[in-house]
Amino acid sequence: MNALSFLAALACALYIETGYRALALDHRGRRNRSVFAFCVVLALWALAQAFIYADPARAQGGLWLFLANLVWFLFVG
Repeated sequence: MNALSFLAALACALYIETGYRALALDHRGRRNRSVFAFCVVLALWALAQAFIYADPARAQGGLWLFLANLVWFLFVG
């Protein structure tokens, strides 16, 4: 695992933690559920980026890049 994939995995964990804490404060609040959904999308994106960075042969890089872009479009949309 190189430094970039480690940082992306760390970002994924931080996004999950932030989303969990927002949901734990008030699970019925609309804003908190929105922040949780936002953090889940960002965590998925960071996880896909970690797999892109960790792929030594870049043979399956197209698949992980497609998944990362798909999650990014969920974020934007």
